[in-house]
Amino acid sequence: MNRFAGVGNLGDKPKHKTVPVGDEARDVLELRVYFDRPVPDGDGSYTDKGGFWLNANLWGNRAKPLSELLDKGMRVRVEGTLIQETWEDREGEERSGMKLDLDSVALELVRVASIEMRQREHSAAEPEDSGVKPTAKAKATGRKAAG
Repeated sequence: MNRFAGVGNLGDKPKHKTVPVGDEARDVLELRVYFDRPVPDGDGSYTDKGGFWLNANLWGNRAKPLSELLDKGMRVRVEGTLIQETWEDREGEERSGMKLDLDSVALELVRVASIEMRQREHSAAEPEDSGVKPTAKAKATGRKAAG
């Protein structure tokens, strides 16, 4: 199995889709990530010395909420399995490329400017005054990087 973990910038706003897989509808989040290779210049700044793009998919119930949270330019850490795909282009030539089947996507907090917490919805078995501190999903906005 070809495992991959990396940090990069989202090149576009991720797209949430519901697609038929066999007899069921499944959620998928499609991402395009640029993995840069910053090298120190010696003066405290960095120069990108060549990186690469990967298309990536995250399947399951995290797809929709992450599509609402993530945006173009955000810095993310991803982990998953590299898969080589082969297809035929418009001219009938066989092409191949790599894609990433994701297990996880996380924001790199170094660029996050603010976080807005949303309270968890309470179930009937858990009254609001139960003393349980609400857990939350974070909504982050960050400085967008070129990419």
